Amino acid sequence: MSNSSTSPVTTLFVFSVLLGHRAGNVDRGRPGFYHAIKAAILAAIAICWVSYSSGNLLGGWNGATFWDGGARISYSFIAGLLIYRSGWIINNKLGFIAMALLLVLAFIMPFSTWNWLSEPLVVLFYFPLLIALVQGQY
Repeated sequence: MSNSSTSPVTTLFVFSVLLGHRAGNVDRGRPGFYHAIKAAILAAIAICWVSYSSGNLLGGWNGATFWDGGARISYSFIAGLLIYRSGWIINNKLGFIAMALLLVLAFIMPFSTWNWLSEPLVVLFYFPLLIALVQGQY
């Protein structure tokens, strides 16, 4: 039987609860919004550090890499929150198929010795761009 404190679900749950608790203070035009920007920058630095030190962003699934998962979920949550709260939307007419193909491009990215650089770039810039594109479909 596995130790529940090191399971992937526990990692995601713990960090989501902690970040969700702070999300109520983040709103455009209030000091919390600027704190969220600072937190996103710190989380981006953490993602870059995790990727560089581990060689990729696959950690967070056991006790030894628990904090790697924290870096991953922190940036994703805060970036999504900032995109939503700031209204960063790119209006487009791409449709579902085009958006699905753009997402598939990220998933079929080849493995290389440069994953420590390519994976954070995809997470930090490409995925938020996809979120903004999805929000702007009409």
